Amino acid sequence: MRAATVLFSALSLLGLAQASCPEGTTVNCCIKLEGTTASTCAQPGATYCQEPGNSLLPVCCKSYSLTPRGYVGTECTKLSTGCY
Repeated sequence: MRAATVLFSALSLLGLAQASCPEGTTVNCCIKLEGTTASTCAQPGATYCQEPGNSLLPVCCKSYSLTPRGYVGTECTKLSTGCY
């Protein structure tokens, strides 16, 4: 029974590690996603969205621009797995 639990945990972690954005987009953590624009994002490539107490959304965007409030992503979609 214990071996099955360990195996399941290992496979779960492997699945999370394999989640990624489509080619031509970059993963990021943003506060909100409206249509295809993500606002107030971390630096492109950030992958800490799922840390405890963090309400950022994992997104995949084609491009980013730096604004006084942080990065804004364009042509974005929410990362389908929700975790990575």
